[in-house]
Amino acid sequence: MSENYPEQNKHAIDRDIRRLALPSLGSLLAEPLLIAVDSAMVGHLGTVPLAGLALASTVLTTLVGLCIFLAYATTAATARLFGAGKRKEALRQGIDGMWLALGLGVLLAIILVVIARPFLGLFGPEADVLEQSVRYLRSSSFGLPGMLLVLAATGTLRGMGDTKTPLYAATAGALLNIPLNYVLIYPAGLGIFGAGAGTAIAQTFMGVWLASVVLRSARREGAGLTPSGTGVLRSLRDAGPLIVRTLSLRAAILLQIAAATGLGTQALASNQITMTVWNFAAYGLDALATSAQILVGQGLGSGSRERVRAVLSRCLNRGAVYGAFLGVGLFALSWF
Repeated sequence: MSENYPEQNKHAIDRDIRRLALPSLGSLLAEPLLIAVDSAMVGHLGTVPLAGLALASTVLTTLVGLCIFLAYATTAATARLFGAGKRKEALRQGIDGMWLALGLGVLLAIILVVIARPFLGLFGPEADVLEQSVRYLRSSSFGLPGMLLVLAATGTLRGMGDTKTPLYAATAGALLNIPLNYVLIYPAGLGIFGAGAGTAIAQTFMGVWLASVVLRSARREGAGLTPSGTGVLRSLRDAGPLIVRTLSLRAAILLQIAAATGLGTQALASNQITMTVWNFAAYGLDALATSAQILVGQGLGSGSRERVRAVLSRCLNRGAVYGAFLGVGLFALSWF
């Protein structure tokens, strides 16, 4: 049991959790920050564009959320191999995950462009809201290959204990997104289409950056760079439970956005503001999950099960405490 774990080792675990969680927090907030920038800028265009953004961004973030296994499953697999001292095999696993991400991103982007209008129409928005929503979804869909590549490359780097490189890439992408969106939305006159295009460019930039870091490490270790069919399929198979879990959560969010759409344009626009704040909180707490995944994977790889139990216990306790404080804080500041 974790209670029997030496006290000094528990303090070392706490330091490891902080060391991994703080940089992870920044990189996890990248996607909600990109959407937040879009929301702030599109909000100045009026209620109808903001309502269109609310519907389209919910569909987009749901899709990205369903692909979160690219980060979590890759983190778990590479962490275990890295903990066992198999650095080359860990990078090989990450490369397979990145190939899967790239292929899946291209496929999903094409599908979204084709079915954007009929799919968004299923939610029953008003005609002008639907038009704005379609424009945003189609322009931002081109960023999906980059965003999914970010997930897989980030999972690889995290599994090997590197949470700072994803933070740097996320920060650079978020900063790049602001001037890109401003120029495309206002001076270029593209409106909500420009918001999606700017975000897609920033996501592609982040994906290329992180992928290049992983590829350089793979070359140094002599790991193959071409896709391995069995490795790609194993990455997908191992993610089964994560996919089911994410489907359940995202189904609830889709039902919520459908209800908000039925209440009208103003309710849908207001929902976008609420969900932007909510996503910041939810993704922020995921930093603890990231720390737990890395430390548990590496602990299992090295055979230290007592350490694994201690990591789980301390992360669960902190998750409950931080979640309670965050909930109270959001409630108190909601009017502000």
